[in-house]
Formats: sequence, C-alpha cells, structure tokens
Amino acid sequence: MALSSSLSSTKGFHYIPTLDGWRALSVLGVILFHSLHNGLPPDGPISRLASHGHLGVDMFFAVSGFLICGKRLNEMQQTRTISLKRFYLRRFFRIIPPLWTYLAVMAVLATAGWISTKGWEFTSSLFFIRNYFPSYDGAVLGRYTAHFWSLAVEEHFYLLCPVAMLLVGARFRRLAWGALSLALCVFVWRCINMTYGWWTPYGTSVDQTTDTRIDALLWGCLAAMLYPKIEARLKSLRWKNIWLPLSVVLIAAVLLHVPGLSLFQAMLFPALLISTAALPESLLSRVLEWPLLRWIGRLSYILYIWQQFAIFPVLVPHSPVAALQHFPFNIALIFLFASASYYLIEKPAIRFGRSLETGSRRTFGLASLPVPAK
Repeated sequence: MALSSSLSSTKGFHYIPTLDGWRALSVLGVILFHSLHNGLPPDGPISRLASHGHLGVDMFFAVSGFLICGKRLNEMQQTRTISLKRFYLRRFFRIIPPLWTYLAVMAVLATAGWISTKGWEFTSSLFFIRNYFPSYDGAVLGRYTAHFWSLAVEEHFYLLCPVAMLLVGARFRRLAWGALSLALCVFVWRCINMTYGWWTPYGTSVDQTTDTRIDALLWGCLAAMLYPKIEARLKSLRWKNIWLPLSVVLIAAVLLHVPGLSLFQAMLFPALLISTAALPESLLSRVLEWPLLRWIGRLSYILYIWQQFAIFPVLVPHSPVAALQHFPFNIALIFLFASASYYLIEKPAIRFGRSLETGSRRTFGLASLPVPAK
C-alpha cells in the first residue's frame, strides 16, 4: 500500500522563492504588453520587448500547474489523500475577495456612466466563463474584464486537477502519461481550431478557451511530477546555468515563429521553472530572488486584476477615469491599487480562510477516500 517512490520526495513544493520572481516577471511583461495601447511609444527597444509581454500569461500557467500539482503530490505523500475541502477553501479566499472588489468598483463606475460595460461581462466573470464570451464588442465593451479569460482557464484547472489526481491516486506512470496525453490532445485540438475554426464561440479568441489553452497548465503538472526525480541530478551538475540554453531556444522559437510555437512555449516555461527551482545558486535564480521581485510576485495576482483598468484608455467622453490613465502615472496607480487590495483584502481573506480550514479538518466526498496504491 506504499506510495510510489517517485512521489516520495516532494518537500520542495512547500515554498520555492524563485517562483515569486517568475510571477513578477510574468505580470511585468503583461503590464508592458498592455502599455503598448497607452503610453509606450510604438518604436524602440522597450516596445519591441513589450510586444512579447503576453508570454507572461504562459509563465503564469506554468507556475500554477507546477505548484498546484506539486502540492497535491506532497499532500498525497503525507496523508495518502487529497482534502478537496481544504483545497477549495484556500482557492476561494485567495481568489474571490480581490476579484469581487474589482468587479464592484467597475460596477460603480459603470453605474456612474464613467466606463462602458455590458451585462454579460460581470456575469461571465463571476462564474469564471469569461473566456467563452466575446473579449470585445466593438471598441468599447469588454476591455476592463477581457483579461479574466486567463483566470477562467485557471479556475477550470483548479476544479478538475485535484479531483482527477484523487481518482487516479499515486500511480505515477498513470498520472504522468495522463497529463502528457491530455496536453498533446489539447495542442492538436488548438491547431485544428486555428486552421478550420470548428469550435470557437462568437467573438472569442481561439487560444483563450479552456479546451484550447489548458495544456499550458498540464505541462506545469508534468514538470511537478518529474521534479522529484530529476532535482538531485540537476543539483549534481557543475554548471548551474541550465536556464541559459533553455532561454536561447525559447527566444529563437518565438522570434522565428517556428511551427508548433505554442507547444514549444508550453514545454519550455516549466523547464525554466525547474532549472531555477533546483539550482538556486544560478545567476537567474539569484536575480529572481531579489526582494523587490519577490514582493512584486506576491502582488502579481492583484496587479494582474487591476492593470487592465489603469492602462486601457476609457472611451466614454469626459470621463474622470481618463485622468488616471496617463503613462507612466497609471503604472504607479496599478501598484497603489494592488498594494491596498493585497494588504487590506487578500491577506485578511486568506487568514480567515485558513481559520475555517483549521476549524474543520474533516474531508468530504471523494476526498475521504484513500489514495489507491501503485
């Protein structure tokens, strides 16, 4: 009845400092990318770099898949089960309060007539199906909730991943092959949709729906499953900067637009995560562990929520919101809103969620079943 030996060393999933640095780079990339719409000049080296900032979302997905799967593996190794109740409590109080705060502010501004919105924006955002609704309607509607497509993908992953792992249990090979097979199927499905448009809801992007994008998280899951097996081997290497050739391959693939680019990205981002997580003495790892970057990484979720509002110009005539959106002051505004939300809303909500979690340790439903042995 023992767990697979492949899952017996998952202590590294408790906290990996470099992941905060990756989150920081990811959200800064997204902010720069969106600043091309308001503030950054169209030419110049910063703008050329910012034009690839959307890749930050892929890194967010890689981090989420790596951490969520890795921590569930850790839990399975320690307790022989996965507590769905504790998992969903933590996710709820981590994600929902800041999201509701943002949507409430947008609703007030819309009621005042200072921004343009549409009813489906709030409904689809609240129920995490924003990625199956139009990103924009003309040039106005949808711009301040359009970025919640990625949050919808993540939430669908959170709903499915722990349940699937609980059902499969500690069978490492089945877990790994399942994640790999599903990731490849999603990639093929995305290619089919991009080529033939068989299934793309009206007004949505072909690479923003869960069924065409969740592979980016699945590759992170696969990296988490392999990490305990290869961590010691990586640490034994004399040359610690494994991230360097990986980065060169990734940059070349992006610049050359190689066929199957989305697959390369989905695979290489988790590989970069592993290279810095296992080798904290590498040059990039030391950079990622700078205190400022780690602080930005802790704010990354809130920064991602608020950045769209501060950057995308409001198109309602004479709206006072427009006065807040002048570059680079709007960037400072993003950090101001995010800091206030993080310290006044997110952290207290997380503490409250943990108090509920510790007050009731009993699991329910599928989570009460023991993990099947190998």
